[in-house]
Amino acid sequence: MYHESVVIDLIDVGERLRQVNEGKVGEIAKSMEMVGLLSPIIVYSPDSETMDLVAGAHRLRAAKTLGWSTIDAYVMDGDGLHAQLAEIDENLIRSELTATEQAEHIQRRKEIWDAMRESSGTTCSTTDKQTSARGREGEGRPQEFAQATKDATGYSKE
Repeated sequence: MYHESVVIDLIDVGERLRQVNEGKVGEIAKSMEMVGLLSPIIVYSPDSETMDLVAGAHRLRAAKTLGWSTIDAYVMDGDGLHAQLAEIDENLIRSELTATEQAEHIQRRKEIWDAMRESSGTTCSTTDKQTSARGREGEGRPQEFAQATKDATGYSKE
């Protein structure tokens, strides 16, 4: 497998085993617009003229949404059966976060977000007016953090 920048219009998506979720595409596009592509897609080149998508349909669709002409990709070696097996494994092995892991990630994201804002001299004084998880009115995360997290991850502001 090797890495290269691939012209998006040359990638054949073909039939997918898993349908693309347009809501997720929008979330990924927002993230890609803010921080770029963090994980290259995977393609398979059965000949010197075509590229078949193996993994990354949501990332590819997000790149198209953003108007990108190229995307970073790993180009697989092997044959079509290896490419199909990689697509299946990509979907089967995917690890979704548990509720606890999600909460831990959001908590750490908040700590990092605060540190970045503090180092840039930006402060945040407004908070959500909703009741917090501990039941205290007015307690909670700053509105800016809640919106930034929603924009970056697609998670609800609540």
